Amino acid sequence: MEEQTITGFVHNLSPVRNGPTKKYFDFTLQTDAEKSVRAVCYSPQKRKVFEGSANQSRPIKIKKFTVDKKDGSTDLLMSDQVGLELLTPEAVNFERKALVPSDLNLSMLSSISPQQLISVKPS
Repeated sequence: MEEQTITGFVHNLSPVRNGPTKKYFDFTLQTDAEKSVRAVCYSPQKRKVFEGSANQSRPIKIKKFTVDKKDGSTDLLMSDQVGLELLTPEAVNFERKALVPSDLNLSMLSSISPQQLISVKPS
């Protein structure tokens, strides 16, 4: 059986947080031009690779993860065994796009991933 992989662009990378049992960070992974998924990594030392991907706008290939489907959303969960490979932008067939525009209005809500954190400010 072929190993499951997913490729995309890293957005909204959080700082390392203290969970109930272990440290983690999360981010949004843009998997094609119109879709994204929440990703949670329980391996703080891997954050530098994700940060490099985000800062350089380079896609990343992720191997050895699990998919958690609950509460109507899908999350990628990663442990110390996760495999990561930085790719060139040409390695994917879609462009990186800003997931949360600074001037978000209600008609744009469909572009936000489930569980993605947003800030609401009065106009």
